[in-house]
Amino acid sequence: MENFSKHIQAYKSALKQGDIQHAYKGIIEYISMFKIALQKENPEYNVPNKMYEGVMDTTYFAFSPEYLKQEKLKIALVFHHETFCFEVWLVGQNKKVQAKYWDIFKQSNWSTYPITGSPEHAIIRHKLIQDADFSNLNQLKTALNKGLVKFTGSIIDVFKLEQGTHSF
Repeated sequence: MENFSKHIQAYKSALKQGDIQHAYKGIIEYISMFKIALQKENPEYNVPNKMYEGVMDTTYFAFSPEYLKQEKLKIALVFHHETFCFEVWLVGQNKKVQAKYWDIFKQSNWSTYPITGSPEHAIIRHKLIQDADFSNLNQLKTALNKGLVKFTGSIIDVFKLEQGTHSF
């Protein structure tokens, strides 16, 4: 518990400065605004109002374009606070669906984006932005939007082409 006590003192000190609270709040607001803009620019994505803010670990939101909704799949935009990395994930509506599609992708010749080692958290994970720079929010929005739309299009195209065969 000695290390814990030191960590608490460092935490209290950092909180007294106020930067952590403002930065965290700013990140949450930025991702929330990005989510709203994504829905406005891509209404077919069916972006819900929900967003998981996390506990300074990850913040994410998920959406289900029609082709993926039929398969009970979602796309998630995930921000990792510790690494400042944005990722896009293909996930299932539940663990059973996720395991099913992870297995389908794993057995296929899919190589466009990396399939995860296990279906625990996602089927596919792709880094969009490593060490995100929040000093130019418009540039960050453009890069996120471009990567997210490309990833989403690639996944949807697979389902449009395969129409139920799932041979990828």
